[in-house]
Amino acid sequence: MENKRDQIQNQHEKQVLLQIWLPLIVGALLVLLLCTLAVLSTSNNVLDGEKFASISLILLFIPAFLAAFLFLALLLALIFGLYKLTLVTPRYSLKVQLFFEMISNYTLVWANKITQPMVNINSRLNGIKQVFTHFSKTTK
Repeated sequence: MENKRDQIQNQHEKQVLLQIWLPLIVGALLVLLLCTLAVLSTSNNVLDGEKFASISLILLFIPAFLAAFLFLALLLALIFGLYKLTLVTPRYSLKVQLFFEMISNYTLVWANKITQPMVNINSRLNGIKQVFTHFSKTTK
């Protein structure tokens, strides 16, 4: 069991090295190489420096534009998804609303059935009290 676990751990470490660290290091070295070439090639001629400055500016703008484009695509996908969701939602929200209305009606009916005996007793007692208070007022 330990041998298989060690093999999996070694395979994982190899994958991390090849898939994460190697491309990261190669990319960083490539950027350093390009920066070094840009500095060395522009140190002799001022006009070349202006040209490389323009190229550098373009290279700086490309990732920003790509990020903005991806954000715009995501935003459009979300807008389209919400549009589709609002087309479907009224049908299901009506079903939910009718279900809760049915529960509300059952609750009201049962609440009235439960309280009806007490209401009847209280109304009859108050009616009897009214009769006695009415006769007591008229006799005075």
